[in-house]
Amino acid sequence: MIFKEIDKLKIQKAYMPYYHDHARYYLIKKNNEISCYYGIIDRSDEIGEAFFICSSFNNKILSAGFILSLFDHSFNLGYKELYTWSKWDRLIKFCSYLKKYGIEKASNPEWDNDPSKLWFKKRI
Repeated sequence: MIFKEIDKLKIQKAYMPYYHDHARYYLIKKNNEISCYYGIIDRSDEIGEAFFICSSFNNKILSAGFILSLFDHSFNLGYKELYTWSKWDRLIKFCSYLKKYGIEKASNPEWDNDPSKLWFKKRI
């Protein structure tokens, strides 16, 4: 799996609802095909918030290996704890099965109080 940082202006133009001024964005490719884009926001020196750009998501790639690669990529950027969230039932159900990999349901972090989001986190 390849993670390539992209210019956030591309996200601003193509996926405005997912645009955040302070996010970094990555294109994820597997077997030379685009899997999706994801963003990551620094929440502190060691804590990040990662999110999929759902409208770019290729449903065929959802696997434990894919999710773990996303976390590994983020940890390689220097984060010690990573939060992610979803409103998408399929992804929520899938992430609920990943506890054995250290991915657990979490309460809303201090920076977000949207009750419609279900949060997950993983620590290094």
